[in-house]
Amino acid sequence: MNLGSFLSASALRYADRAAFICGDIELTFGELDVRANQIAHLLLELDVAKGDRVALVLPNTLAAIELMCAVARAGAVIVPVSSRLSADEVAYILKDATPRVVFGESPAAPFALPSDTRYLCATDPSFETWRETSKPTNPQAPHCEDLVLGYTSGTTGHPKGAIGTQSAVITGSGLMTAIEYGFTEADVLLITSPIAHRVGLSRVINTLCSGMTTVVMPRFDATDAVDAIQNHAVTCISVVPTIARLLIPELARRSDDVKSLKRMFATGEAFPVPLKEQLFEVLPHLQLHTSYAQTEAGVVTNLRPHEQRERPDSIGRCLPGVDVRLIDEGGNVCEDGQPGEVLVRCGPPGTAMTMKGYFNNPQATAEALSEGWLRTGDICQRDADGYYYFVDRAKDMIVSGGLNVYAKEVELVLVTHPDIDDAAVVGIADEHFGESVLAFVQLQSPACLMTKDDVVQFCKERLASYKKPRQVLFVDDFPRTMSGKVKKHSLKSLHLQNISPPS
Repeated sequence: MNLGSFLSASALRYADRAAFICGDIELTFGELDVRANQIAHLLLELDVAKGDRVALVLPNTLAAIELMCAVARAGAVIVPVSSRLSADEVAYILKDATPRVVFGESPAAPFALPSDTRYLCATDPSFETWRETSKPTNPQAPHCEDLVLGYTSGTTGHPKGAIGTQSAVITGSGLMTAIEYGFTEADVLLITSPIAHRVGLSRVINTLCSGMTTVVMPRFDATDAVDAIQNHAVTCISVVPTIARLLIPELARRSDDVKSLKRMFATGEAFPVPLKEQLFEVLPHLQLHTSYAQTEAGVVTNLRPHEQRERPDSIGRCLPGVDVRLIDEGGNVCEDGQPGEVLVRCGPPGTAMTMKGYFNNPQATAEALSEGWLRTGDICQRDADGYYYFVDRAKDMIVSGGLNVYAKEVELVLVTHPDIDDAAVVGIADEHFGESVLAFVQLQSPACLMTKDDVVQFCKERLASYKKPRQVLFVDDFPRTMSGKVKKHSLKSLHLQNISPPS
C-alpha cells in the first residue's frame, strides 16, 4: 500500500471536489495532488532519500497537509510534531528522529536543530515561488515501507517514536475506521484536533482514502466550530471528550444551525457517561461513536451508536480483525470480569493497525512487542458479551483534554528547580479536561518561599501548556514503599480526602 497512490486515485475520481478546507481556503483533490508532486520534487532536489525523515512542526494548515502528502510521495517518512510543544521538547524529538529537513512556520528555527538538518519556513513566500516552478508530475520515487514516525511520551518521561508503516496506517486509519464509522465520499467531516496528533492525522488519512471533504479548524473554538458546521453542511465531527464538553453549550444555543450534523467520533480518553447524557439531550438524534485507541495500537475498540445507551460505560467491542487479550501480572490470560493489561494484535506488527516498533529503540520495542502482541500498558476488563471497560493505566499517564501527559515527564522538569527536592505527579478528575495534573512538591528546606504559581510558571516555560500542573500541594515527605518508590495511590487517596500527606 502507498498513500501517494490513494491520493492519485482520489484526484482522478474527485478532481474538482474540495478535499480540505481551512478558514477561507479550499483545496481540491486535484490541486492537492499537483502540489504534493511539486513539493516532492523539491524534497528530492534537497537529497531527501527513501526512508529519510522530514519533520513538520506546524499548526493545522493546508500547507501542513500538502507537506504530509509530499513527504509520502517522495518516499520519505512524515514526522508530525505539535507546534504547541516547547522549544526543548521539539529539540528532543528532532535529535532522536534526525530528520533530513524540518518545516516550521517561523523564518528561523525557534528550536535547536540536529547537525546536517535543513530548516525551511513553510509560510515563506519564496518557498511558494519555489513550489510553483517545480514539476507537477508524480516523481515516481521509490516506495518506502514506513510512512509516519509519531512521537508519544513513554513511561520514562522521554518521547518515543512509534513507526507506522504504509500498510498499518492506511489499513487502520484509512480503511478499517472508515468502515467502522461509515465514512463515504458524500460526507463532510470537521476536524477539531491537531493534525500532528494521532486523532487528527487519522482523519486526514481517512479523507485521502475515502474522497470525502474535510474542514480543518486552525484552532478549536466552539463558536467557530458551529459556524463551520452551518457554513459547510458538516455531516460528521471528530472530537476528544473535552472538545465535546466545550461544544455542548454552543450546540444547545444554536441547534437549528447544526441540522446537517449526523455523527460524532470521539476518542483520546474515556467519554464520561454524564457528558453523553448532556450531548443526547441537546442532539437526541446524533449517532455517537466512542473508541479506545492508542498511537502504537491504532483503534482497538469502538462503542457504536446503538450501544451508547445500552452500555454507556463501555469502550465497546474490538474492531473486526483486531484481536485483544487481557493478561494479569503473571502473564496469564484473564477470565471475563477480571482486570488485566490490554494486548493487541492485528496481523504481524506493522502490517495492519499496530506499529512496527519504536525508532532506534530496540529495548523499548522488545518490551512493547512480544510474540506478535503489542502491550498497551492499559488495564481493562471484558464482560461475557465481549464488551470492554477501561479500568486504569498501567503506564503512568494522564490524559488531559485528549492529550497525553506522562507524570514522569513533568516530574523530571520539576526536580530541575533548585528549590525542589523531590516531586510526584498524578492525574485527578477534572470537570473540563477529563483529567488534570496534580503535582506534589517537596522543597529543599522550609526556608524556600516557592508558591504554587511559581511551580506552574516553571513548568509552563519548559513544557507544553497542557502539561503544566493545575494543582500543586507542598509536602514535607512522601509515603513510600519498602523499595523507596512513592505510593501514588496513597497520594490520590489523601488528595480525595483533602488531607495533606504525613511528614
